Amino acid sequence: MSGSSMLVGQIASQVAGYVQKCYPADKEDIFSLLTLVQDTIWKLGKFHNSTAYFHVNVHRDGTIVTPNSYNVLLGININSKPVPIKDQSFLFHQNGPGSSMVDKVCSGLYQNAYDLGESPVLFQPTDKNCRCGSCGDVPRNIKVKTPSEGYVSNQQYSIVSGLDHKGNNIYTYETQDSEGQIETCLCTESQDEEDYSVIEGVRYPIFHEGVTRCNVPFTRINNIIKTPTPVPVEYYVVGKEGCETLIARMEPNQIVSKYRRYQLDTRCRNLSCVLGLFKRSEPDPVTYENQVFISRNMQAIISLCIAMDFKYNKTNPGAAVPYLNDALAQLNAELKENKSNTTRNIQVDSSSSWANFPKM
Repeated sequence: MSGSSMLVGQIASQVAGYVQKCYPADKEDIFSLLTLVQDTIWKLGKFHNSTAYFHVNVHRDGTIVTPNSYNVLLGININSKPVPIKDQSFLFHQNGPGSSMVDKVCSGLYQNAYDLGESPVLFQPTDKNCRCGSCGDVPRNIKVKTPSEGYVSNQQYSIVSGLDHKGNNIYTYETQDSEGQIETCLCTESQDEEDYSVIEGVRYPIFHEGVTRCNVPFTRINNIIKTPTPVPVEYYVVGKEGCETLIARMEPNQIVSKYRRYQLDTRCRNLSCVLGLFKRSEPDPVTYENQVFISRNMQAIISLCIAMDFKYNKTNPGAAVPYLNDALAQLNAELKENKSNTTRNIQVDSSSSWANFPKM
């Protein structure tokens, strides 16, 4: 998002009156509406500030991982040529990778990118793409830290969930009498319920120096979540002799780590970098005032707030329709305005009230 994007607190104070609320007294209700508005804008289309071009590195196994916060690949150029993108199911189709339909790849006439699905990390702890030479098919510890020196917080935390060396989900417990010290939850029958709390995954407090749970190794990471933080948070695989390799980064407003992997057909040429067009990831719920909102189009946001209020709070979906249509018109007008050039007339407004406005 650009530097001119608006924060949730700024928007909440402006939309409150349109839905008969007061801010900050009704903050929870307004934030719930804004969460619905964000989701709606994201699902409606590719509007202004929702897409970006990135050069992404190609890993040794021929895969690419989408940039942080932009996990939807819309288009890609391989060797300066656009190529089609196949979804996950194509991998199991009779004309999928390895079939006779792609035998012309060496001529440069046929290449594809295959969607391998979402991932919480750039690559897994035992992945061969790990830059640390000691990484291999053995469990690894995870380190969580911030790039901001001196940052210490007892309120913010992150939970990393995944599998152990036997392929089982990792469970840990925090004992109250040891000031939150993490222990592997191998057997809890001897513990009193008041003495510990079980967590699916591992909880990490967030410090600049970093926290590593040396007694909880991972073979696979299934999910990473964190509380909103004032600073970014980074996640590392820790190899032998303390070697660290970055596997994920979450921005301050991110709650869930979301990347996506694509397999490129690289049988003929060694690729190191490709250019892609990406759509931003599905937005996280609205939770705090300093969170960056998905849009700064206040007309669209107000119309969508009224629409969501009618639909979900006042159970009157019919009344929501004209406001939803107006919001869509405003978003499309903004998109067209930002794409205008000398060969296309600038569209000032798309609402019906401008129908008789003299054309330029």
